[in-house]
Amino acid sequence: MNDINHVKRLRQEMTQAERLLWRHLRAHRLLGEKFRRQQLLGNYIVDFVHFSARLIVEADGGQHADSFNDQKRDAWLRSQGFRILRFWNNEILTQPKSVLERILAELNTPPLPRPLPREGGGAPISIDLLRHGYVEGGPCYRGITDDPLSAAGWEQMWAAVSGDIRWDGIVTSPLTRCAAFARALAEQRALPLQIDARLQEMNFGRWEGRTAAQLLETDADALTGFWQDPWNRGPPGGESLAQVRARVLDAWGDIVAQRRRLLVVAHGGPIRVILCHVLNHPLAKLLEIDVPYAALRRIDVPMADTPENQTP
Repeated sequence: MNDINHVKRLRQEMTQAERLLWRHLRAHRLLGEKFRRQQLLGNYIVDFVHFSARLIVEADGGQHADSFNDQKRDAWLRSQGFRILRFWNNEILTQPKSVLERILAELNTPPLPRPLPREGGGAPISIDLLRHGYVEGGPCYRGITDDPLSAAGWEQMWAAVSGDIRWDGIVTSPLTRCAAFARALAEQRALPLQIDARLQEMNFGRWEGRTAAQLLETDADALTGFWQDPWNRGPPGGESLAQVRARVLDAWGDIVAQRRRLLVVAHGGPIRVILCHVLNHPLAKLLEIDVPYAALRRIDVPMADTPENQTP
């Protein structure tokens, strides 16, 4: 069965939950927003997609969220700039109002745009930011703890760079979860590799290696304070956000000054700092920026761009 026929079959055989959700999304019924159903994106078929908002809505997806195939699929879709919302069938059938409210909330959060060249800045260059994939030991405040990628993490990383993307070189954090993949990719493509310690993750101090759930049991006030105001309430015994910003933007200035198409392999924290800088997003709200594992973000920067002072 070819892809077009498969899409047609899926439209004809929608589940009860998919039919209910489509009843609310079709024909601009959700406050005029335009969704399409059962769309082919690359090698994957998604349930519902809002192209201008780069938002995918998956029905019956929650129970598959931890499968390896879905992780690989999501990594590719996110590398194309899409955000993904997943809902259980039962959630759609019993709480449709809540589901629609969450979709609207996501629509009101715009996708990360490509920054426009500043006046007089010259022709832009493209620099790609790639976060590392899943890490051995699972999610936690890993910071400077040097754990390697898991097998799934390696697959995520290769999937993220599987398209026809060309770079002149690679710059990476020295931590193994970034540097090991960067070395492998540099060797595969015969690209020069630079290792820059300024791109490593925030030092989380006494939180290193601990999960959010564990910290909520022992250090809830400090953790929620960090979530709400990371600029003024950093991790105990760790780096401040001001220190992270200073070293990361120092590295970013050197990267831009090379005037080459580069791939930067780094961590969620440094990538958010760079995105806040180029998008003029308040640094104190950097946690609002979604940077999933193995997410690839492209930034078009004028040739004359250099880090500037930014107030959180």
